[in-house]
Amino acid sequence: MAEVTCLHCLQTREGITSYAYGGKLEAEIKSKICNVCWQEWKGMSIKIINEYRLDLNDPNANKTLIDQMRGFLNMPSTEDQPK
Repeated sequence: MAEVTCLHCLQTREGITSYAYGGKLEAEIKSKICNVCWQEWKGMSIKIINEYRLDLNDPNANKTLIDQMRGFLNMPSTEDQPK
């Protein structure tokens, strides 16, 4: 199994093996976040969805959840990355 140096915990651990998000975002997550922290995020995401009452059929709600995920996992947002 591939190991990654995680942006959230700053440790080198086993990478994510399950589905993350799909597309470019999934590749980015799998290259930067360990499985332990991903499981932690999955639990936190449920709390965020409930707290903000997010309807994930709404593109704005999806963006909000992704922004929260990036903040929680210490992943720079796409706006923060150099062009």
